Amino acid sequence: TFTTNSRSYRQIFSLGYQHEKSTTTDTPSPLSTNPQKITSLRLGYSYSDAEKYGFSISPELGNSFSLTYEHADKALGGDYTFDKLIFDGRKFIPLPPLHQVLALRLVAGTSSSSTLDSGLDGKKFKLGGSYSADNLSGIDTNAFSLRGYKPAVLKGNKLLLTSLEYRFPLANIEHSLKLGSLSIFLERLSGALFIDIGNAWESPGPSIWQDFKSSIGAELKAEFNYKFDSPFTLRLGAAKALTAPHGYDIYITLGSSF
Repeated sequence: TFTTNSRSYRQIFSLGYQHEKSTTTDTPSPLSTNPQKITSLRLGYSYSDAEKYGFSISPELGNSFSLTYEHADKALGGDYTFDKLIFDGRKFIPLPPLHQVLALRLVAGTSSSSTLDSGLDGKKFKLGGSYSADNLSGIDTNAFSLRGYKPAVLKGNKLLLTSLEYRFPLANIEHSLKLGSLSIFLERLSGALFIDIGNAWESPGPSIWQDFKSSIGAELKAEFNYKFDSPFTLRLGAAKALTAPHGYDIYITLGSSF
């Protein structure tokens, strides 16, 4: 952690090596071959100067982003050669009413077409569903949220996703709840209005712009604490898909959207 002009920021550099075993498809069958080896070098950088205060419902000011890269190679002892790169950026803009925030997220990812040719479905990007993303995404993250659509409605070796949220506080509860022998502390309630836009596609292929999907919706977020040192967030949301396949989705999930 560093401080410049009275604002602190954190940055992390990482370099690693990984050896893993993977099946060639997402749904192995008895006819599947033995697990394949993936051996790779990994490089990452993350930065954050986002600030959150005592009664904040979200980071209220600043930026966070990460850039991670993976190179797998047969020369390292694995069965595949491919490259994968992911960027995850977030910006938080404070609004004049106290603790209200405009939050923006942008995710972009690419992996070499050899992941498609080899049948490495587990390395493809999957878009759809209402996943939480409390932490910045890295190369081990393959599933990304596109609220209002079913999980993995889009799949491919390219990814582009953006989300915009207006977040606002509703009430500071600060009250203990008894659930049998379990006691949890409800700290506060907040709401959010959002729009998601994204696409995951395979390259080379047709124009990507006509296949982008978008959705709008609202969420109610409750922040809890268990034994005063184990905070967690519960989200109840409703989302409407604006492009085909049209539909609605109501979901409950743990963790923040981003």
